[in-house]
Amino acid sequence: MSSPERLNSLLKTEIASIINQEIDIPEILITVLKLSSDDRGSYLKVYISILPTKKAGTVLKQLRKNNKIIAKRLQTRTKLKRIPKLDWELNLYDSSDYELDEIFKQIADENNKNNKKL
Repeated sequence: MSSPERLNSLLKTEIASIINQEIDIPEILITVLKLSSDDRGSYLKVYISILPTKKAGTVLKQLRKNNKIIAKRLQTRTKLKRIPKLDWELNLYDSSDYELDEIFKQIADENNKNNKKL
């Protein structure tokens, strides 16, 4: 694994951990899928997946609002001198996300039917 690949792997793991620990968005699953950076390393595009997908706007707003906090935590955890500007990108068209969203919807519907019977 090359040095940029190792760095991206470390950043991906740390960003996912920071989101999980620092950003309070209840009942939403956020997955960091991949990272890509520009040639100069001044921007880091973070590709994320969100379940349920209908909450994507809310999640993006929260992540952008907390961009500085995430970058500061990332700098502390990785000891990097300079953290690139984080740019959040949704991956809404991943078929597995859609399938999981449908499964969660079916489970919720079944739970609602069972609760009505009680």
